[in-house]
Amino acid sequence: MNGYQLQRFGTERLIPGLVAITFTRELGPLLTGIMIAARIGAAFTAELGTMQVSEEVEAIEAMGIGRCRFLVAPRMLALVLLMPCLSTVSNLAGNIRQQPGVQAFFSIAFPYFFDLVKDSLLIRDIITGILKSFLFGLLIAAIACYRGLTVKGGAAGVGYFDDVQCCYCNHYGDRLRYALQRRLHYVLSDVSTPLQMVELRDVHMRFEEKKVLDGVSLKIEPREVW
Repeated sequence: MNGYQLQRFGTERLIPGLVAITFTRELGPLLTGIMIAARIGAAFTAELGTMQVSEEVEAIEAMGIGRCRFLVAPRMLALVLLMPCLSTVSNLAGNIRQQPGVQAFFSIAFPYFFDLVKDSLLIRDIITGILKSFLFGLLIAAIACYRGLTVKGGAAGVGYFDDVQCCYCNHYGDRLRYALQRRLHYVLSDVSTPLQMVELRDVHMRFEEKKVLDGVSLKIEPREVW
């Protein structure tokens, strides 16, 4: 729908870049985190919860092995390293999948599509997505392991805490994404792109036989807010 709105103003060439930035910065890590929380996070909670209910955790501690070192640390390390890989696959799949649709509805060929995506993505967009995926993996693993090791109430408690960890992962993951959004943008904007001035001269635009802009000139200095 947004693509058709952009097409009315003759700016459909912005669609590949917008989708690429959205997937790389937000949707890729977010959708991957939701699937990981529902699949792997639930498996971690169910496995550790079953061990907690059947007193296997106490047996491990009785042998002098710490529960965090033996049960929690390997799972957290595996999920933290896995999340950026799956997030990268999600970004690639989303960007590749949009190309046939863009070509069919807006007549943007693959070479031009590739150039638009390449020109629109910045280093800060890629770094932001990777950092978010790392933190999402750490958050999901921590919540899943904590909920699994605090299960009470037998087999029914395992199922209840399994559902609770999915809700907690989605809730705190969304709050973490919101907290990181502005901070990462300001931190990475100074390192990734030089400051540039935007200048438009003698702009003319018509919309449905009506003249919208007639000879407008505009100059925006770096860091100027409109």
